[in-house]
Amino acid sequence: MPRLDPVDTDSLGEQIQRALPDVEVVKAFATQEQDTVVNPRAVGDGDHTLFIAGNDADAEQAVTRRGLER
Repeated sequence: MPRLDPVDTDSLGEQIQRALPDVEVVKAFATQEQDTVVNPRAVGDGDHTLFIAGNDADAEQAVTRRGLER
């Protein structure tokens, strides 16, 4: 059986943050199905809640604003 790495106790976003501690890393839109990427209105008429993660509130807000512009 294939094994996913990293999973459960770590993430690629966390690994990138450790490797580049002075960079603002924000992981966003990772759980979105490809159908809703192409056509957001296909589900809930485009009204979605998406998860974002990061350790800098300003960077998270910048990503959120950018996502809303699309």
